[in-house]
Amino acid sequence: MHCVPKGRLLAHRVHDAITWARPIYLEHDKQESDRCRDAPPGSQPLAQRLPHSWPRIERKYPFDRVHLEHLSRLRPFAIASDVLDPVPTGECVERLAIARSKETRSPGPRIDFLETAAQSYAIADSLSDAVWDDAVSWALENPHHSR
Repeated sequence: MHCVPKGRLLAHRVHDAITWARPIYLEHDKQESDRCRDAPPGSQPLAQRLPHSWPRIERKYPFDRVHLEHLSRLRPFAIASDVLDPVPTGECVERLAIARSKETRSPGPRIDFLETAAQSYAIADSLSDAVWDDAVSWALENPHHSR
């Protein structure tokens, strides 16, 4: 459970579980994950990697050059999630767990990760650009699906 919809509070049992836990396993470090969303230097331009969906992205954001520039620096899998309309989220279980792990009273939970972001993204990068082109096209056609 990463996040809950904005305006909805976490159940008390979530707070209790985090308080009682010793290790808490998260998927991977969010800051590391955010840094890995950028395409490696020297990558082919997305207009070449996503020939069907990139022109649609340019049409979707005709007056937002800053956003287009941001998107153009991402890996193809990151584009697919970025063109979906995000659900406004409130308190995040992961943020709460991390905050509790930094509290001085002991014994607080210890945060461990199931994988590194690089390991996770290696799987996404192993898919062909054609697959991501289809995924981005689907996301453009279904922007509210993430809700």
